[in-house]
Amino acid sequence: MTLPPSDPAVSIPPDASARLLDGLRQETAETVRFAILLEDEARTLETGEPPEALQALAARKTEAAARLAELAARRDALLAGLGLPAGREGVGRAARGDAGLARAWSQLCDVSERARGLNLRNGTLIDTHLRHVRRSLEILHGVAGTGRVYDAKGRHRPLGGGKAIAAT
Repeated sequence: MTLPPSDPAVSIPPDASARLLDGLRQETAETVRFAILLEDEARTLETGEPPEALQALAARKTEAAARLAELAARRDALLAGLGLPAGREGVGRAARGDAGLARAWSQLCDVSERARGLNLRNGTLIDTHLRHVRRSLEILHGVAGTGRVYDAKGRHRPLGGGKAIAAT
């Protein structure tokens, strides 16, 4: 985020700068881990692994998102202690006067943008799978309405017999 030229750089005490830099590095590392989980999720969706694999990934993603939120809250608290606003604006102002912070912030923004793109892609994959499943269920309900249901060995079965395909 670029700030107007009238907004001066902020002088950050060295200890606060070091804490902020360390926090940005931790956020970057955690965001990279989150992106790896998103890549794993994409592979799982693309290969059609069992739903349990997605459930396990979803749990890990939830934990990673909680860690990211905690790191962002720490960063915002540090910024507040320096009299700076939270989020992008505060880090941007702090980074204007510190090349190390500027590099770390830029790296975090780059990694975050990559993770955002992966998450959008996965959302599209999930939406596509969901539409396919819904369409398949519509077809099965239509077939079931005609009484033409077959088991795994291709034998005709009366409606209501056998295992349920899906609960509605």
